[in-house]
Amino acid sequence: MYRKLSKKMHVQLIEEKSFYFTKIKECGKNQNQFFKLTRNLMVCNSTVNLPQFTSTEPLAKKFNNFFMRKTPTIRN
Repeated sequence: MYRKLSKKMHVQLIEEKSFYFTKIKECGKNQNQFFKLTRNLMVCNSTVNLPQFTSTEPLAKKFNNFFMRKTPTIRN
């Protein structure tokens, strides 16, 4: 019974892999289409959560600090 179910699952995984491989191949170099596909696969929330702010200057400083900390990590 285990081997029968294992084989069935294996076949199903191969079919799924083939399906998604085809879908990705259809996207070609269209990054927008690829992004939509991956977003649907991961069942992502489509709402964007932006930081709350009352003034643009503190928000700009927050973003600046964030990217200044991230830049060395990315370069390394």
